[in-house]
Amino acid sequence: MIRASELFFVRIYSRSGGEWQAARDLFFGPFSEEVVFRGCIVSPIYYFFVSVLDRYHGNVFSAVIRSTFLSPLFFGTAHVHHAYLKLRYERHDVSSVYIQTIFQFAYTYLFGIYATYVYIRIKFASVCPLVVIHCFCNYMGLPDLGILNCAYMKSFKMAIITMHIVGIVLFFYGFSDGNITSLPRTI
Repeated sequence: MIRASELFFVRIYSRSGGEWQAARDLFFGPFSEEVVFRGCIVSPIYYFFVSVLDRYHGNVFSAVIRSTFLSPLFFGTAHVHHAYLKLRYERHDVSSVYIQTIFQFAYTYLFGIYATYVYIRIKFASVCPLVVIHCFCNYMGLPDLGILNCAYMKSFKMAIITMHIVGIVLFFYGFSDGNITSLPRTI
């Protein structure tokens, strides 16, 4: 039988704030954010664009792209409040908070694009897959690019950078018109 304290993520959170913080970051936060930002925001935006574009152009693909890139702006903006907390209560340097906030906005915006696209592709059936994706993303955290400076990783540096670039290109290739079929037109 595995005890909770033996789990990797519980050990990390036990040192930095406890199991309640782990539950917030790894389940309750992703659940509430996906219900609000995908379940409540994406559908109205998508169907607005479908109704407007169907009336004038008949292009559902355009509605997907517009919804996929517009609605994550709300998700990314919702994470900007961390800057206020760092400045007000933790007394961080303004320039470092500014850079961290821009990076966090960009990262959450990109994740929002992915989650929104998945939600549209599953035809708004459920936010449960999105919660799982979000929990996994929060668990994994940001890529540790500092590993590229380690002596034993020098020989793999170009391969790692190349794989990151290939991953980014393939990510955006997934949004091409040929990859979008049988999208919902009505509620």
